[in-house]
Amino acid sequence: MKKYILIDTYPGSPEIGHVISPMLEGYYCWNHHWFDPKDFPKSWEEVVGPGFEITSFTNPSNNLAYTINPTAKEYYVNVGTNRSIDFCLRFYKIKSVKRLSDGETFKIGDNTTLGTISQIQWDCEKGLWLDFKTDKGCYHGGYGDYEKITKKRCSFITSDGVQMYLGDTYYTLGTPDYYWSVQGFKVDLISEELSPVGSIQFSTLELAEEYIKNNRPRRTYTEGEVVRALEHWGMCKVELRFVNLFLDN
Repeated sequence: MKKYILIDTYPGSPEIGHVISPMLEGYYCWNHHWFDPKDFPKSWEEVVGPGFEITSFTNPSNNLAYTINPTAKEYYVNVGTNRSIDFCLRFYKIKSVKRLSDGETFKIGDNTTLGTISQIQWDCEKGLWLDFKTDKGCYHGGYGDYEKITKKRCSFITSDGVQMYLGDTYYTLGTPDYYWSVQGFKVDLISEELSPVGSIQFSTLELAEEYIKNNRPRRTYTEGEVVRALEHWGMCKVELRFVNLFLDN
C-alpha cells in the first residue's frame, strides 16, 4: 500500500510535508473526500514503505462481521448489506488487516511476536495502530509499519483446548512407570516439528492434578495384603481382627 507526501500545495490540499496513507489499496481520503494522489503528480510524491489494507470490521452492537467487497473495495459487505469505509470507521471496530507486502492477515486475538493483538485502529494520516497484550498481562501499542511482525505458529492444542506456542509451558502425565505424576515441559523446536511429550497435555498444573485426582484408578486390597503390608512396614505381628476393626471404621 503506497504512502504519499505533499511536496507542493494546491486548492484544498493539506500543508506541505503531510503524509497520507490509503484506507484501502488505491483509495485515499483527505477532508472527507476520496482522491488519487497520482492525479496530482506535481504535488504528491510516493513514500516507499510497507502498508496495510483493512479487510474486515465488526459491528459491536451485534458482532456481525463486514468483509471487504472484492468488486468495490471502498465498501464492506455482510449478507448483501454494503457499508462505506467512512461509515465503518465511525461506527464499527476493525477486526482484521492485511499486510500488502506479503499478503499476511492479522486479526484481533492473533498471537504475534509482539503479543496478542487486542485492538486495531486506523488513522488516515498516521496509518495503522495496533494494541498488544503480553503473556504477563501488560498492554502496549502504537503506530508503525509493522513490516517485521509475525504470527506465532500454534504447535498443538492441549486437552483443555488451549493453543500452545513456542516458549509456552504445558503439563503432562509422567512416563508409564510414573504415569500418575505430573511433569512440566516447554514448547521447543522439537515439539513444534514433531509432537509434544506425553499422551495427554494440559495448559496448567492445576488441571493436570485435577485429572489425576478424578481418573487415577483405586485399587482394592484383600485382608491378607493389608496384613502383610502392615507387618512389613511396622515390623510386628498384626492380628486380622484388628485389621477388620480398622476397616470397619
